[in-house]
Amino acid sequence: MFCIILEIRRNYSDVLHQTVDTGHYDIIEHLVKELKFDVNAYDLIGCTPLHCVPMNDPRGIAKLLVESGACVFAETLYDRETVTFGCEMENDFDSAFYKYMKEVEGELGVINEGRVYAAFDFQDN
Repeated sequence: MFCIILEIRRNYSDVLHQTVDTGHYDIIEHLVKELKFDVNAYDLIGCTPLHCVPMNDPRGIAKLLVESGACVFAETLYDRETVTFGCEMENDFDSAFYKYMKEVEGELGVINEGRVYAAFDFQDN
């Protein structure tokens, strides 16, 4: 069974992105918490799941992803935009999603029980 799950994760990595984009919270929660999908994986167009969160984020998808290890400063591969920068480019300063992401950026290391996640491996020299 575990091999099947690994194969699904490898071959359908954009499933999480598509599910986030459509806002299916229960499915996202299952993919992230039960099947351990990578919350920092890039899809075919260079976005992380956090970049796919609908602007109105009515169900708290961003919070679920951040609490599951999503890197809040991850950049898109094609234009190097962070999630908040993308919101700013769209003049979306009033959405709950933007406000939450700015709060997370400002409180990094304080909220989320002090856990901070990186998108890539880091070695201290």
